[in-house]
Parts: sequence; structure tokens; C-alpha cells
Amino acid sequence: MSIIRQALLYNMRNPRKSLPVLIVMIVMIMMAFMGLFLLMSYNQSSASLKEELGGYIRMEYKEDAEENVIDRGKRSSIEEFPWIKACNGVSVYYLSADDMDLIPGLDEGRPEGKIARFCANTDTEYNENFTNGAFVLKEGRHVTPEDTFCALISEQLAKKNKLNLNDTFQASLTEQTGNGKADAAYTFTVVGIYRIEQAWDTGEYAYARNLAENLIFTDESSYEAYIADTDPEGTPYYSAGMTVWLQDASKSEEVLNEITALDGAENITLTLSDAAYERSASELKIMERFCVFMTIAGFIIGSVILALVLVMQTKERKHEIGILKAMGRSDRNMFGQLLWGNLLMLFTAGIVSLLIVPGLIRITDRALTNLSGAYLDANTKMNTMEKALKEVQMLRNPTADAFVHGVKTVNFRSISIAFALVFLLALLIVVAVTWLTARKDLKENPREILSDIF
Repeated sequence: MSIIRQALLYNMRNPRKSLPVLIVMIVMIMMAFMGLFLLMSYNQSSASLKEELGGYIRMEYKEDAEENVIDRGKRSSIEEFPWIKACNGVSVYYLSADDMDLIPGLDEGRPEGKIARFCANTDTEYNENFTNGAFVLKEGRHVTPEDTFCALISEQLAKKNKLNLNDTFQASLTEQTGNGKADAAYTFTVVGIYRIEQAWDTGEYAYARNLAENLIFTDESSYEAYIADTDPEGTPYYSAGMTVWLQDASKSEEVLNEITALDGAENITLTLSDAAYERSASELKIMERFCVFMTIAGFIIGSVILALVLVMQTKERKHEIGILKAMGRSDRNMFGQLLWGNLLMLFTAGIVSLLIVPGLIRITDRALTNLSGAYLDANTKMNTMEKALKEVQMLRNPTADAFVHGVKTVNFRSISIAFALVFLLALLIVVAVTWLTARKDLKENPREILSDIF
């Protein structure tokens, strides 16, 4: 009878002894696999988090700047750099809101009380007021580079003037704006309405044009028309600077070096802002350490328990080993039977684990998705002040979202490699543990073993 068949028959005839070993092996494989799988998810989620919260570089003019160098040409040059996600140039100008009633300020009732601040953007989605959570898009959409005379207004301004999406309003140059033709008028279409989560502290300068509720976001085309009317020979530029959004926060130094090499960079102050990524990345790093711990602990704890179980099992078979050795069985033959018995259980544990893996991955996906959703639910139930402060920091939990994304994007090939690696390590552990537990008994003389019986 072959060694493999002998080992198989022994396992089948002694389920009380084989079952505990099988369970320990399944637990060891699953713990180690999930740790390794989540570690792979971390690598995917880290890349996702870098892309989502890559940070940005703020470009502003120095106080002694001699040239207005932050313009469309500069933006086009920067957009060609590697690792750039988006650029948002900002220009501020003032117009009289002809057919609108502004939220009143200290200058209420005076001609100046009709002046509103207009903020032209390349793409308002990347305006710092929206990215830091101070403002939140409530209805409609953001202003984009393709827009012409489109506007994004506050919900207070929309309510006061009964403006809805796709409605229009007019604004013009007047003596109070201090520039250009007195008869230049512009018609804007409302494409979005925003909600203010954190208003500005205007203090003693709470004039209508300084209130957050009266801030009107527009597109670059409207600002170019404004420049054409106020300074026909002038060139439009980003008077309030520009933000350069990065795909990968770790490449910020390279991007900074590229920008400083551009013409006119001596007139610009560069400020790197990647606090959101650093904060979330530190949370993700904790998850990575947990995954590493889980993987190592799965093998160590599983190996220790497996060793204890096999030691007890080998001791129970000590007399059987003595009898078989007295009948002429070699140490190699006896070790082979013990080893194949454990290997057959390991293969069985591997098959059972393969059946469990898909369900376990789905459960992990659902649990992490619920974790992210629970954050949102808790956030919406907070009182107004807490919610405002919390949403300024982070509108949702990007760390949990990124980890969910990582779990979803680990492909079949990676899962197969992870399982194969875990199984290979488990195989080495079983061979080592079997050899260590059987070595002492196999070295003993059959007469000494059987003397305990007779």
C-alpha cells in the first residue's frame, strides 16, 4: 500500500484527530490571505488617494512683482507638465449688479451697495473655496473652461432675486466700479447655485462686495470681455493667482522645480498645500501596518497552534510508530506517512479556503463600503456648527473610500498570486512543523517506545 493511500485512510478513519488540524490550517490560510489581500488593496488605495487628494500648488504674485506673468500662456505651459491634474486661474473684478438686489452690507442704500465681486475661474470645481469645503455646490454644475458668460451664485442671492438655473441677470460697468465704459453691460446665465458652509469674517469691512453671499463666480471669457472694455490694450491675466492641482502629491518637488524654471518665476510666490493627502495618507498607513500585522500574526499564531496540535497528534501515534518500526518500517517511510497525512489535510484546507475566498472578499468590500457610508451618515446627523467645521476639513472619508476602491480594483491575477504565496508558505510551515514534531519519536528505538505498553 502506498504511503499516500495509508495517510489518506488514516485521516478518514480518525476524524477526531484530523479535524482539529484541518480547522487550524484553514484559519491560518484565511488569516494570512486576508492580510496579504488587504496589503495589496492598500497599494491600490494609496495610488487612488494620491490621485484624489494629490494636493495643489498656489501661485501668487510677490508684493514687489514687476510683471503680471500668471496668465493663460503660463497655465498652458504648466498643464503640459507630468503629474498635473488641473489648473485653475482666478481673476477678481467688480461690476454693478443692475437688476439684482445684493445681500445688504454697511453701504446699503448707497450706489456702492450695488457693486458685487465677480471671481473669474478656469474651473470653479478647483476653486479653493469649494475644495476646502467652505462652499458646496447645491444645484446645477460648476463653471468650466468652455463656458461663456456663465455664473455660479449663492443660494441666498438666488432666493433674494428669485433666480433659478438657466435664468439670466445683467451687470455693468459704472462710475462706482472705477473703470472703463460706463455703458458696458454683460448678461450672465446662472448655471449653478452654491451653499455657504463657512462665511468670511469681514469684520469692519462688511460692505456688500465683501460678503460671501454676494460673490459671483464666472468664467474666463467674461473676464476677457471686461478687460477689453476697461483696458483695450491690456492682456488678461490671473490677478488672484492660480492653483495647480497634482495627480500625485509625492511629485510636488518635481513640479515646483519645473514651475520655477519658467520665465517670470521670480515674480511668483509658490506655496505647496497637500495637508489633506498627508492627513489621509497617515490614516491609510495605519491600515497598512494592520495588514502586515495580520499577515504575520496569521502565520505565527497558526504555526504555533498547528505545532501544538501536531505534537499532541504525534504523541498519540507514538505507539503506532513503535509497532510499525518494529515491523521493519524505515524512518523515512514513517515520516512520509506523517507528512503526507498533514499535506493531504493542507490541500483540503486550501480547497475549502478557495471556496470561502470570494465570499470573504465580498464581505470585506461591503464592510468597508459601510464604514465609508457610516461616516457620511454620522456627518449629516451632526449639528450645524459641528457639521460646518467637519466638512471644512473633509466632506467625506477619503481614506475609507480609497481603501474601498483598493479592494474593488485588486484583480484576479493579484488575488491568485496572493493565495498561491500564502499556500506555498503554509506548505513550508507544515513540512517544517511535521519534521520538528516527529523527529524525536522517529529517532527512538522501537523497544524503548513499546516498553511503555508492555
